[in-house]
Amino acid sequence: MANLVRRDFRRGPAPLTVLPFVADVKVAPRKTRRSFWNVPQTDDYGAACNAGLQFAGDLLQYLKDNPFWVGSNIIGRLVQDMAAHPHGTAMHGYEVGFWSALEVILQRAIARENHWDVLQAVQNRYDRIAATRAAEDEEEAELEGAAA
Repeated sequence: MANLVRRDFRRGPAPLTVLPFVADVKVAPRKTRRSFWNVPQTDDYGAACNAGLQFAGDLLQYLKDNPFWVGSNIIGRLVQDMAAHPHGTAMHGYEVGFWSALEVILQRAIARENHWDVLQAVQNRYDRIAATRAAEDEEEAELEGAAA
């Protein structure tokens, strides 16, 4: 049985590269790209599943310690980079462990809090941001019109 490492991350915003599966990788002599799924090669499916579960725990703790990043589409970027990895190999175990762990946590979270209320609050926040930006754009256009 594998024991999970309970990591704490610097309250931040801490850089995303403190996560063990996020790295800036060299793609050209003078160019790097942030990879949100930079996992080591393995031929051990079980070990990869265990590591994926650990990575899920790390991500959750990171977001808890760094709420600044919540809503910034980290998971979307992670999914995009996961899609670049081959399926049908032991490497797929990382993803299975990761997503299985997140499903458990999501189910437990929604059992305690109404997810529709939370999502409505998120939508309301986005709507306020959009309204503020629209008002700023309108004000800027009026100022430009008055100056002309």
